[in-house]
Amino acid sequence: MTVRERSLPARRRRFQLPPQRLGPLVQRGERRVEHLTGNQTPLCGSNPRGYNLIMQPTTATTWKHLAPNPKSLYTQLFVKGTRIRARTLYGMHVSAEEPMSAEEIAAAYRLPLEAVLEAIAYCRTDPPEIKQDFEREERLMEATGMNDPAYKYGGKFRPLSAEEFARIFDK
Repeated sequence: MTVRERSLPARRRRFQLPPQRLGPLVQRGERRVEHLTGNQTPLCGSNPRGYNLIMQPTTATTWKHLAPNPKSLYTQLFVKGTRIRARTLYGMHVSAEEPMSAEEIAAAYRLPLEAVLEAIAYCRTDPPEIKQDFEREERLMEATGMNDPAYKYGGKFRPLSAEEFARIFDK
């Protein structure tokens, strides 16, 4: 350890990984991370030591088969050209009762296998927009009375005013 490295606070030293310890994450030359989809993204600019590799990874992924649906209130990604949410395909893949393989899902929905694998990879990254969509849907069900136990047996749907609707969907 050099004199300069010893003068750094311990928390900064901890995240300065030497190149030999980065293992399969790094290619020779410019440091890059290879994601599930095969995209390669540069890490931390041109920093030769890979500082902040763990704390602030820069991962911008472009999806070939996924895109947001402009006609939907959901912010999560859909399979391009369809109304199928990526989370729907992922849910079928990780289902506790009957998990399906990616090939079975592709055949059932008549989608390319690559699109299904991309949807699974997207959901495995735990994107915040899926969580936000879920929370928004929960607020909507609560506001309209759908969480009431009597709703299933003839309960009334409570219509929302424009202000209530805006409050639920603008959070």
